Amino acid sequence: MPAAMLRRMTEDDFWTLVAASGTRPGDRQAREDWLGRRLLELPADAVAAFQARLEAAVDAAYTWPLWDAAARIEDGWCSDDGFVSFRLWLVARGRTVYETAVADPDTLAALPELRALAGRRIEDWDDEEWPEWERLDRIAREVWNQTTGRDGEDFDAFYDAVDAADLVTGDAARARDPEGGEPSGRRGELLPRLAALFPRPDGLD
Repeated sequence: MPAAMLRRMTEDDFWTLVAASGTRPGDRQAREDWLGRRLLELPADAVAAFQARLEAAVDAAYTWPLWDAAARIEDGWCSDDGFVSFRLWLVARGRTVYETAVADPDTLAALPELRALAGRRIEDWDDEEWPEWERLDRIAREVWNQTTGRDGEDFDAFYDAVDAADLVTGDAARARDPEGGEPSGRRGELLPRLAALFPRPDGLD
């Protein structure tokens, strides 16, 4: 994609980069390295806009049903930070999987990487297998710092640039926050396929 087009980082541009990174061979580190190299080819404002798109996608996935799905998968409990990391992992699955899961979290039961975890103790999951990807949130910031020559500890300058991308207003982001209730990991009747793959250890569904 031409750098000029990516200077504004449309939603399609963002998802194209995410999809392309998913086709790379190797582990997550290899995928992060590839994405970092691609972002290094872009101007700083496009890198900041990539982060803005990433945050907008993570915000749009902030729902109780999806949090319940994450808790169900992760042995009945998923922390606030864990849910952020889970949503980053979900974005990394690509646009189709992401949008389908946000609309109906029970569709996650069809993902081969999650089916491979079913029936196994959570303590035995490898780091690469965990449906969480915290480091994905750092790539654009590290590249932006390198591109602009900023101190890696100067977070404010980067996030000011992200805010300047102005892709999602504060009001729109807040409107996506869950309202009422709490994630319980016990909504088996609403997540039947995930409940079958990941039954609660205490039997309470």
